[in-house]
Amino acid sequence: MDVQVKTNHNDKHGEFMLLVNGVASGKMTFVFTEKNVISVNHTGIDESFKGLGYGVYLMEEMVKFSRENELKVIPVCPYVVKMMDRTPDYQDVLYVK
Repeated sequence: MDVQVKTNHNDKHGEFMLLVNGVASGKMTFVFTEKNVISVNHTGIDESFKGLGYGVYLMEEMVKFSRENELKVIPVCPYVVKMMDRTPDYQDVLYVK
């Protein structure tokens, strides 16, 4: 299976699009809330791929994007909250007030 994640964004919001064999199969959306801070507000996976771990591809791309762009993340989406809590390697991008 060929799995890719494409990133699309402007200066207000963006998304990470999951492509499985070239077909859009899920996405993670975010908004820029302030300089160098994004709020990740939604993760959705196509029904046929739910429970198979494809959300991790979106999570990894979001963390990579955040690191490369020196962004901090406010997790709003329950999936992102759960993954941030479970994964010590993601703590460097977590927004702390």
